[in-house]
Amino acid sequence: MQQPLLLIDWLRQLHLTADTTLATKRWNLAESLTEKIGRKEALQMLRVFLFPDSVSQNLQSLTEFILPFDREFPASGNSEEIRLLSGIVMIAATEKRPQLADVFALGVRAASFPNHRCNPPQRAIVDELVRFLDEKSNALRPNDFSLNSHHVALLGAIKNFGIESGSEDDTKNSKCSEELLSAIAKAFGAPLQRLSEESALLWWLLGAYSPQSNKELSELSPENYALVAAWEAAERAQLLPPPPAIYPILNQVLQNCKKSGRKGNFTLKDIVAATDSGWRNRFVSAHPTQDCSDLVPMATALTKFEESGDVVVLTKVLPKFCPNVAPDLALPPVEAARQLFNEIIFLKALSRLN
Repeated sequence: MQQPLLLIDWLRQLHLTADTTLATKRWNLAESLTEKIGRKEALQMLRVFLFPDSVSQNLQSLTEFILPFDREFPASGNSEEIRLLSGIVMIAATEKRPQLADVFALGVRAASFPNHRCNPPQRAIVDELVRFLDEKSNALRPNDFSLNSHHVALLGAIKNFGIESGSEDDTKNSKCSEELLSAIAKAFGAPLQRLSEESALLWWLLGAYSPQSNKELSELSPENYALVAAWEAAERAQLLPPPPAIYPILNQVLQNCKKSGRKGNFTLKDIVAATDSGWRNRFVSAHPTQDCSDLVPMATALTKFEESGDVVVLTKVLPKFCPNVAPDLALPPVEAARQLFNEIIFLKALSRLN
């Protein structure tokens, strides 16, 4: 995406006279903000970008965060400015701070459930975030296993290590050792992690066994196993963002389950209530959602049901924590698994945010 020229059309929705100067200012501001954003600000920006009704609760805090970076930024009457700037920050993060971009892109994916729930100021920004995830996921998992520049660098480091190891200069030896270790990590670290991820997912798929449930899948129905499967898949996804193939794998895993004895459609609350209580307790303990409950509706539903143990209570409280998420939403088990997987991956990315 060529920046900041493409921002002009977005800004003209707010400023009829928006030009290259204003677009450049906003882009520079967004780049500066990416360096300072922490967990709190990332969650606030996700909310205001996706949910117009959440702006009033986050407006003052975000304004106070932004103004030190740009004293000319509107200090009041700026709700739409804040919403659009939050999206621009997300795009800037894809270039300046990929770890933060992971949080934004995966957060948008997790919160967009059901599909009509979110109303961002610019759909083009969502499209850019989707493109970022696809490109990064593919870059982490290339089809080419041949020697690359990292291996060339490794060979050079090994040669230098052999030369310097005979030196009596401790500084040279220490520096050479560090270079060798760094080259080894670059050459083999990512490929080994990638192969580990692939092996873990394939063994899980082919084994047709649930470690969390300690049962073969033929003993479990899709509604009992859907959310458990999401966690087991997420545990095996070591590189962020996860591989696109994860969704077909989830589909296949659930097809290995026994046929459901229930007739008719499942709802969100049905899927949540069908989970094993012991597993649910472990899941909720491992995935705290207090500061992001509205962005992870399925995990929040599990949390609220675990707290109350009552479907009626879940039906009443879930819409309060996750506006526009209906407990009676028709939800096939495979879609429930995909959604919880997206949420777990988002929570994992959020936990890695410095």
